Amino acid sequence: MVPDWLVGVWRRRLIAFPDGREDRTTTVFWLQTRSTFADIRLPQDSLALPKLPRSALPAEALPVLARQDGFAGHTTLDGDLCTWHRWISYRPPGPTPDAGRLRLEAGLLIEEGVHAVYREDWERLDDGTEGTMAFAGLGGPSRLLVRVGSHFIRIEALDPVSYEPGCAIDYGRVAAMGEWRIALSTEPDRAGGAFGLRPDGEGAVESGTGLRWTPL
Repeated sequence: MVPDWLVGVWRRRLIAFPDGREDRTTTVFWLQTRSTFADIRLPQDSLALPKLPRSALPAEALPVLARQDGFAGHTTLDGDLCTWHRWISYRPPGPTPDAGRLRLEAGLLIEEGVHAVYREDWERLDDGTEGTMAFAGLGGPSRLLVRVGSHFIRIEALDPVSYEPGCAIDYGRVAAMGEWRIALSTEPDRAGGAFGLRPDGEGAVESGTGLRWTPL
């Protein structure tokens, strides 16, 4: 379980490296509940890709798709040391744990790498006081659905052996009428799509697909 100050919707403002390199243009959202997290990372040029299925995209789109990233799993915090334990990942996991030291500074969350040298600045968009939830998929490939406030990330493992890519990741907002509208995705043709969830016993069923979800 993580403390209240870490729960929320975080958008990255900056990643900086010791050699002076910085990235302020990649769109990164991180959703954090008390225990479960999900993350999507889309470079600027991926947002300009045609809204087509991956198989129909031109060859020059492939390197752009390869630079996308994201992952989901559970989070532990030991003092200021945060570790993100990945269950599903767009790219193959690295040889060391995904860990960083966190501190709050001037209204931002500062993350400094432990096994790699970097600094990330995160801005909190939602503190989760309106509610958080996390679901795991029943049957089929591994799936996670994380919601904080009106924000959600849905992540579905595609091929956990090859990681080419390892998963599809959607980010969006839940409308007042209950429509889950996808704003961004690692799959360009998914952006703008929508789905719904209806309660089903202790879990939920996704409209259209019939996919079943159980709370974590």
